[in-house]
Amino acid sequence: MGSGLAIIPVVVIGLLVVVVAVMATVAKSAGGRTAEVEREHATLRYHVPEGVDPAALVAALDHEGFRASTAAGSLGEDLVIACPRGIDQDRDRVRATIQHAYDLQGDPISQPPVRFDDELGRAGS
Repeated sequence: MGSGLAIIPVVVIGLLVVVVAVMATVAKSAGGRTAEVEREHATLRYHVPEGVDPAALVAALDHEGFRASTAAGSLGEDLVIACPRGIDQDRDRVRATIQHAYDLQGDPISQPPVRFDDELGRAGS
């Protein structure tokens, strides 16, 4: 009976190793998507307000044909949004898409007016 209990710490440590490995892989994958978006097109960077689910904004942008990914910013979580037609051409449409987005339950997202980092003097933050 004692030898059966000895295996519990081994199983717990094994599970912890798997969880850490999965988390590292997910983080690396998200960073890779952001770098890919930034390489392919000019980008806008938008700080996601506290309490707003970035996944809802990514889904809204995707629905409108924009590629976006999340990235760590100086103030929290940011979106990096690819602008295939160029920043000047896509800015207003991206802004309207974010401003009028719905959360994942279908309710309008209440947020302050959308301003991008380059408009706030935080380009590349």
